Amino acid sequence: MNSLKKNYYFIPLNKYDTVQELPDGSIVVPPHVKQRYLFACEDDGKVYILNNMNGSLFTYLFNSQEVHYIFTFAPEFLKNQIYFTKRNHLYYFFDINNIFRIFDDKGQLFSELPYATPWQAFCFDEKGNFIVLENWNVKVWIMNKGEFQLYKTFSIDGIGHTSLLAKDGSIFITDSEENILRAYSYDGVLKLEAITPHIDPIGQVILEDKHYILYGGLWNEVSYENRCWQEQKPFFHRIYIHEETVQSYKLVSTNSFLIDFYYEEHIKYPENVDHFPWVIRMKLPQDDHHQKILDVKPLGLPYRIVNDHFAEFIINSKEELPPAFGFKATIELKSVKFIPCVPVKLSQEIKLSLHEIEELDADCEYFNFFKVNEDEHLEKVNLIREKIFKKISYKINRNACNFKEVWEQGYGTCGDYTSLLLIGLYKNNISAQSATGYKVHRFYFGHQITQSVYYNHTWIETFDQNNFHLPIETSSDDKEVNHRFSKGQFLGLDWTHVKLYSGKVYPNFIWFPSHPTLHPFDVFGHPLVFITILDEE
Repeated sequence: MNSLKKNYYFIPLNKYDTVQELPDGSIVVPPHVKQRYLFACEDDGKVYILNNMNGSLFTYLFNSQEVHYIFTFAPEFLKNQIYFTKRNHLYYFFDINNIFRIFDDKGQLFSELPYATPWQAFCFDEKGNFIVLENWNVKVWIMNKGEFQLYKTFSIDGIGHTSLLAKDGSIFITDSEENILRAYSYDGVLKLEAITPHIDPIGQVILEDKHYILYGGLWNEVSYENRCWQEQKPFFHRIYIHEETVQSYKLVSTNSFLIDFYYEEHIKYPENVDHFPWVIRMKLPQDDHHQKILDVKPLGLPYRIVNDHFAEFIINSKEELPPAFGFKATIELKSVKFIPCVPVKLSQEIKLSLHEIEELDADCEYFNFFKVNEDEHLEKVNLIREKIFKKISYKINRNACNFKEVWEQGYGTCGDYTSLLLIGLYKNNISAQSATGYKVHRFYFGHQITQSVYYNHTWIETFDQNNFHLPIETSSDDKEVNHRFSKGQFLGLDWTHVKLYSGKVYPNFIWFPSHPTLHPFDVFGHPLVFITILDEE
């Protein structure tokens, strides 16, 4: 793996936040809103960037991270531009009034064309062909004998700010809300769909055949008096894309991250149990599509491995009780996205046990509204997922006593999203189970920084007719813009998911084979989880 620092190129003199310090010394910290204010392109081996927030145009050098301003255009003019590119000594701008202008390198106006609808993005390819994204429709204009001819128009998915880059017959499009990079052919065929390593991709360039994504750069900053807010410090980051065939799917993965994962259980009430030995089993992470376990070591107590992926601890007396114990796992994580090569038929084998169906109240007629009249299996899952996204907002719900009340109150956390989706899939005879673990804080940029993770996370896995499981994020992807829903982690997961368990809806990562009636909460407090990002490739 490469050092993290080799992959990150911060852009100095550029930062966005909305924090205000008032004359009396107080600070106003409004909710953070992701702001698209940088537009990047490459021309003749140089990176050009427009900052329409402060009205500047500049070149940026990757190796030295230097910024050099271009004073050809007035700041007030640049503040009104909502997209920009440069090619062959000409500057191309599109402004807030839907006017497309072309200037030469002296700043002289070369052409000015008004349009009825706004363009979201545009670019040239290496042959001079012109590609425009307008209202989620891509228009490909082919240069033929000195004139542009409309070659193709096709629709694309997406909900966020976009950037375009065209090279070698592919049109690469980023989405800042879905955190996705998609590639289409000029005929509109989806060739690639990959989850970007970081959130808020807002631009892209290719330099020396290396693909770099420009991110808005969401950070947590702590100022004096320990006040904390979020701000955007933009950076370029090289993206690595790997494609392979797994059964009847194309599996597209991006950058791998090497982490150390620490799981600790602290003993709270040992006096509740006085007969020994204790036999304790703890769930260990195992290999999956998005994670590879490189090493696992015990913390506090030795253990033996049973049933391939459980750590078994034996405590013979009260005197041997440690204050805490657990494990440390070194894991390689990567974002994954499955693209079916053939139409997918999902299994109708119900994975939920009778007890789980009862816990979910999945047989209740109240939830019959989840039944979907759709023949295509994956589209059926997507429609159920979108129905939940439209109704439920992410917020801790301490009031609901059951999932009917969660639905009626309209908010919940990942466990509620997962449970409702399991109910919906059960109502449609679609095989599914929950998966549970923890998440790395994706917006952090850090090297050798240990993060504490306070809450676990859960999502689902559905199964095709060959019993091959497909991951689906259930809550972190719940974004809607103009009635378009995110599909970023539908049949995929970003690299931050550390999976410990899949199967039971409400799993315990630790339990007592020697004391079947003893609940872990009787002995242990909240587990402590720490994650250190070590390296990346």
